[in-house]
Amino acid sequence: MAFQDLPIKRRITAVIMLTSLTALLFTTAVFMVYDSISYRQELIRNLGTTTAIFAESSSAMLAFPSDTEAQAMLATLHANKHIVAAAFYDNQNRSSYIIQRSCLRAPFQCSRKKQGHTRRKDT
Repeated sequence: MAFQDLPIKRRITAVIMLTSLTALLFTTAVFMVYDSISYRQELIRNLGTTTAIFAESSSAMLAFPSDTEAQAMLATLHANKHIVAAAFYDNQNRSSYIIQRSCLRAPFQCSRKKQGHTRRKDT
Protein backbone atom coordinates (compact mmCIF):
# COMPACT_ATOMS: atom_id res chain seq x y z
CA MET A 1 0.00 0.00 0.00
CA ALA A 2 1.49 3.36 -1.06
CA PHE A 3 1.61 6.42 1.17
CA GLN A 4 -0.94 8.23 -1.02
CA ASP A 5 -3.43 5.38 -0.57
CA LEU A 6 -3.43 5.63 3.23
CA PRO A 7 -6.26 7.44 4.99
CA ILE A 8 -5.53 11.05 5.93
CA LYS A 9 -5.49 10.18 9.65
CA ARG A 10 -2.68 7.64 9.13
CA ARG A 11 -0.72 10.00 6.90
CA ILE A 12 -0.86 12.77 9.50
CA THR A 13 0.17 10.32 12.21
CA ALA A 14 3.11 9.11 10.10
CA VAL A 15 4.27 12.66 9.36
CA ILE A 16 4.04 13.63 13.04
CA MET A 17 5.98 10.52 14.09
CA LEU A 18 8.66 11.16 11.46
CA THR A 19 8.98 14.78 12.58
CA SER A 20 9.22 13.74 16.24
CA LEU A 21 11.84 11.10 15.46
CA THR A 22 13.91 13.60 13.48
CA ALA A 23 13.75 16.13 16.34
CA LEU A 24 14.69 13.45 18.85
CA LEU A 25 17.70 12.29 16.82
CA PHE A 26 18.88 15.87 16.27
CA THR A 27 18.55 16.68 19.98
CA THR A 28 20.46 13.53 20.91
CA ALA A 29 23.29 14.44 18.52
CA VAL A 30 23.49 17.97 19.93
CA PHE A 31 23.64 16.67 23.51
CA MET A 32 26.38 14.19 22.59
CA VAL A 33 28.51 16.91 20.98
CA TYR A 34 27.93 19.26 23.91
CA ASP A 35 28.80 16.54 26.41
CA SER A 36 32.01 15.70 24.58
CA ILE A 37 33.13 19.32 24.46
CA SER A 38 32.20 20.07 28.07
CA TYR A 39 33.90 16.86 29.27
CA ARG A 40 37.19 17.92 27.68
CA GLN A 41 36.93 21.42 29.14
CA GLU A 42 36.13 20.04 32.59
CA LEU A 43 39.03 17.59 32.36
CA ILE A 44 41.44 20.41 31.49
CA ARG A 45 40.06 22.58 34.30
CA ASN A 46 40.36 19.76 36.85
CA LEU A 47 43.92 18.93 35.80
CA GLY A 48 44.82 22.61 36.00
CA THR A 49 43.45 22.81 39.53
CA THR A 50 45.28 19.63 40.52
CA THR A 51 48.58 20.91 39.17
CA ALA A 52 48.15 24.29 40.87
CA ILE A 53 47.48 22.64 44.23
CA PHE A 54 50.34 20.21 43.68
CA ALA A 55 52.75 23.03 42.76
CA GLU A 56 51.83 25.00 45.87
CA SER A 57 52.22 22.02 48.17
CA SER A 58 55.54 20.91 46.66
CA SER A 59 57.35 24.26 46.87
CA ALA A 60 58.80 23.48 50.31
CA MET A 61 59.95 20.06 49.14
CA LEU A 62 61.74 21.64 46.17
CA ALA A 63 63.47 24.18 48.42
CA PHE A 64 64.76 21.38 50.67
CA PRO A 65 64.92 18.26 48.44
CA SER A 66 64.04 14.94 50.01
CA ASP A 67 63.81 11.67 48.11
CA THR A 68 61.13 10.14 50.29
CA GLU A 69 59.01 13.30 50.34
CA ALA A 70 59.27 13.69 46.55
CA GLN A 71 58.23 10.08 45.92
CA ALA A 72 55.37 10.41 48.42
CA MET A 73 54.12 13.61 46.76
CA LEU A 74 54.29 12.11 43.27
CA ALA A 75 52.52 8.98 44.51
CA THR A 76 49.51 11.08 45.51
CA LEU A 77 48.92 11.80 41.81
CA HIS A 78 47.98 8.14 41.23
CA ALA A 79 44.52 8.96 42.56
CA ASN A 80 43.80 10.86 39.33
CA LYS A 81 43.53 8.35 36.49
CA HIS A 82 44.06 11.04 33.86
CA ILE A 83 47.62 11.77 35.02
CA VAL A 84 49.83 9.12 33.44
CA ALA A 85 53.26 10.56 34.31
CA ALA A 86 54.78 13.28 36.45
CA ALA A 87 58.26 14.47 37.38
CA PHE A 88 60.16 17.02 39.42
CA TYR A 89 62.86 18.97 37.58
CA ASP A 90 65.95 20.72 38.92
CA ASN A 91 67.36 24.06 37.72
CA GLN A 92 69.32 22.38 34.91
CA ASN A 93 66.12 20.92 33.42
CA ARG A 94 66.97 17.40 34.56
CA SER A 95 64.23 15.24 35.98
CA SER A 96 65.10 14.18 39.48
CA TYR A 97 62.00 12.22 40.50
CA ILE A 98 59.68 10.50 38.05
CA ILE A 99 56.53 8.39 38.29
CA GLN A 100 54.62 6.88 35.40
CA ARG A 101 51.75 4.48 34.91
CA SER A 102 52.23 1.09 33.34
CA CYS A 103 50.06 2.12 30.37
CA LEU A 104 52.96 4.15 28.93
CA ARG A 105 54.89 2.11 26.39
CA ALA A 106 58.08 4.20 26.47
CA PRO A 107 59.86 5.79 29.44
CA PHE A 108 58.52 9.18 30.40
CA GLN A 109 60.50 12.05 28.91
CA CYS A 110 59.32 15.61 28.87
CA SER A 111 60.84 19.02 28.42
CA ARG A 112 60.07 21.87 30.76
CA LYS A 113 60.10 24.26 27.81
CA LYS A 114 56.60 23.28 26.79
CA GLN A 115 53.91 24.58 29.10
CA GLY A 116 50.27 23.65 29.13
CA HIS A 117 48.60 20.33 28.49
CA THR A 118 48.64 17.73 25.79
CA ARG A 119 45.93 15.27 24.98
CA ARG A 120 46.51 11.93 23.37
CA LYS A 121 43.92 9.77 21.71
CA ASP A 122 43.41 6.34 23.22
CA THR A 123 44.04 3.55 20.76
